[in-house]
Amino acid sequence: LGPALPDFLARYPDVSVELNLSDQQTDLVSENFDLALRIATLVDSSLIARRLCEVRILLVGAPAYFRAHGRPRHPKDLAAHRGLFYTYGRSQDAWRFFHKQQGDYAVRIESPLRANNADVLTPSLLAGLGLALQPEFLVWRELQAGSLEVAMPEWTVPPIALHLVTPPSFIRPTRVEVLLDFLAKRFATGTAPWAAPRRRP
Repeated sequence: LGPALPDFLARYPDVSVELNLSDQQTDLVSENFDLALRIATLVDSSLIARRLCEVRILLVGAPAYFRAHGRPRHPKDLAAHRGLFYTYGRSQDAWRFFHKQQGDYAVRIESPLRANNADVLTPSLLAGLGLALQPEFLVWRELQAGSLEVAMPEWTVPPIALHLVTPPSFIRPTRVEVLLDFLAKRFATGTAPWAAPRRRP
């Protein structure tokens, strides 16, 4: 979202944006929010939601971690590893994986660090302190640079999605409509929008 905002503000200089960042789900109606971007599997509600793009969840670790502890090949191998946990994720106590031929597998893993913000896990990942299930948009730069690597690529975690969510009303100010349209066009792409080159206004 951060790299997209300069383009929006340059295109609509009379519109101001107040941005609230939180990993908790906020009540848009009671707290008077015009819209939200949510990365989750949404539950049924009265809110209006538009799915923009898929978000892959990847098991990642630093090369130094793999050199010291080995590279897991099967989820059962993770019982001997250390995991860094995002506490708002779907896997609170166990990590669950899927393989096309071998089906589902869940494993509990020792965790020296749990946090309700996935960004804070990155320094510990880079320091080789454990493995983590991270959304691709948080680690794509490190993966390209080689400072993090994907483990067990044949075992996947069900992806989640980025949604544009609004309160249950079709009457909105023009300033909200132009932001909704801008965000939908920016993020509803066939490729990972966070890894796309920055566009000119």
